[in-house]
Amino acid sequence: MVATLAVSGILVFIGVAVIGGYRARQRIRAEFIPSGRWANLGGRQVHYQVLGEGGPTIVLEAGQNNSSITWCLVAPELAKHARVFLYDRPGLGWSEPSESPRTAAVITEELHRLLLQEGIPGPYILVGHSMGGLYAKVFAAHHPDEVKAVVFVDAANEQQRRRWSAAQEAATVRLIANLQRQFRIYAWLASTGIMALAPEKIPVDPRLTPAAAAEYRAQLAKGPEVFDTMIRELEAQATSFTEVQAMAIKKLEAPVVVLRRGRPFPMGAPEDLPPGTVEETERTWRQLQEDTAMLSASGRVVEAQNSGHDIQLDEPQLVVNAILSVFPSTSP
Repeated sequence: MVATLAVSGILVFIGVAVIGGYRARQRIRAEFIPSGRWANLGGRQVHYQVLGEGGPTIVLEAGQNNSSITWCLVAPELAKHARVFLYDRPGLGWSEPSESPRTAAVITEELHRLLLQEGIPGPYILVGHSMGGLYAKVFAAHHPDEVKAVVFVDAANEQQRRRWSAAQEAATVRLIANLQRQFRIYAWLASTGIMALAPEKIPVDPRLTPAAAAEYRAQLAKGPEVFDTMIRELEAQATSFTEVQAMAIKKLEAPVVVLRRGRPFPMGAPEDLPPGTVEETERTWRQLQEDTAMLSASGRVVEAQNSGHDIQLDEPQLVVNAILSVFPSTSP
């Protein structure tokens, strides 16, 4: 009898929690109205914003698993000088998920269709962080007449995993697997509504503005879609590298600025990495950034001495300055 009552009590508790979580998710979706606009892209709603006026249009592409929130310190400053376009890739931020693979080819085509469909005028200055830099490279290679400059913010390079040593590759594989496990747990917590019951408890990057932090928590708590898409983007990473390798991009017609981190970015906890792996990774990364700059005859590298991988959050003004530096030679 006691055991039966205990089980019944647990089931009642779970039922109450699930119902409360569902209502909390609905409340977040109803109460948190994101700023910006919506586009119907292939039958799904994609969220984007246009800030400022005047060309060329600055297009901000976030890194892997990131929404447009990552540009919260950069976009308002850029909007004082020109038109700024930022968006949430399908499945991230506020945008509805897509059934299409999350590869560089698909993401680049989606962005191009979105810009044309919504009448966002070119020419474009593309700004890509991390994997977003790889997407910007593909966009510029496919649509050279529409691109006036490309700014790479500690951007991924399609050759990086070919350049890794065995220890570096093992660290990469382990890091991706660990992230996927974490995201599956988070997806479950979001799907049950547990996250929505206390969104203020969700840890977020302390570098975000208070408003951006609140919005990001709402994006994560509203349901499992964001975490599901994060997993899919990680799964597609190797395919994206292979796609871009096959393109054999040797040159971009547009001017190029490369922002490179000055502080190490370990691929996992340093204590879990073989001695020298972090230093080796940084040497390889520095060379990859030099290779990216060489895509343009006028390419140059800017060292972000006080930044890790997220330069747009560590030194946002440096990113703003780099973008504005290409304006004199790119004005229509």
